[in-house]
Amino acid sequence: MGAESANPVGKSAAEGGYCRLVQRRLSALVSPALARRFGPNAVTALDLLAGVAAAVCVLFGQLVAGALLVQIFGVLSCADGEVARIRGETSAAGDFYDTMTDRVVEVALVAAVTARLQSETGTGALWAGFAVLAGVLCLVVSSEKFRSAFRVSYPKGRWERPFSWISAGSDARLLVLTVALVGWAVGGPAVALVVLWALAGGIGLNLVWRSVVLVRTALPAASTGGLS
Repeated sequence: MGAESANPVGKSAAEGGYCRLVQRRLSALVSPALARRFGPNAVTALDLLAGVAAAVCVLFGQLVAGALLVQIFGVLSCADGEVARIRGETSAAGDFYDTMTDRVVEVALVAAVTARLQSETGTGALWAGFAVLAGVLCLVVSSEKFRSAFRVSYPKGRWERPFSWISAGSDARLLVLTVALVGWAVGGPAVALVVLWALAGGIGLNLVWRSVVLVRTALPAASTGGLS
């Protein structure tokens, strides 16, 4: 069964593999119950609280709790839009609120992981964290610019399959951060530092891949109306 049929209220055009195959399936189980009790903005607020709580846990060394909250955040990040569609309350403001929540939480989590790692391993963690944040900024800006220019979401699930479980979307990047936190709890901070550098490298390769795709596929398709 495909992800779309598994969760008919979800959207998949711009989502990564982890979101489609795992998070959407989990959110499909909780969204109907949430929709009976909360509006979409309230679910987004719960999502934000889970993400901020995850960052705080990391800062205080509660790594496993932080990893669990990261995954709860990911599921709720899917659920708020689903609740909006179930209740017939979709809006541009809600989409903006959801997007900004995702960005704020991702930056907070990377900053928390970096700060905690720096306190245990030294300045190498600062460079790794800076590289990740700079790369995320470039990926996010390019996706949003693509959407504003062509009026469709950037289809990273189709055009960036090699990176869909590593770096292409926030679902993949937060999965990698979860792996870093669990590895840190089990094997020490050196494991997390290696994973953080690997994420930075993956994002860098992703940016190169995206640049090639945009030149060779997206722009020609846009000129012929093939993106609509």
